[in-house]
Amino acid sequence: ELSVYHRVRRFLRSVDETRKVDAQLFEDFRESVAEADFLFPSSLCEWLGNIEGEASSWLDGSTRTALWDKEGQDKSDPWVIKEQGYMEKSIDALQSAHCELLTKFKNHVRGL
Repeated sequence: ELSVYHRVRRFLRSVDETRKVDAQLFEDFRESVAEADFLFPSSLCEWLGNIEGEASSWLDGSTRTALWDKEGQDKSDPWVIKEQGYMEKSIDALQSAHCELLTKFKNHVRGL
């Protein structure tokens, strides 16, 4: 249980510090979410699933904007601006989750 908490914390701390989703840390986070399904109540697992969704959304947006950059897409294009807005919203949600982390886990993990 504590291992899951630490891996989630590491991932969210990285997002909070960089305002980016590190693909390697995201994979580790996803593994911890899978473990959490066997260890924690459904409410906590659902919260972790929401985090996973936001991070995945950000990574998808990052892939699209990198492709647009490669193609020379104008950064003032409405699609680019809209995608960047979605990405900002995802990062904001992940940063909020980092603030909620201890509260979400404290009743389920001994030693917190």
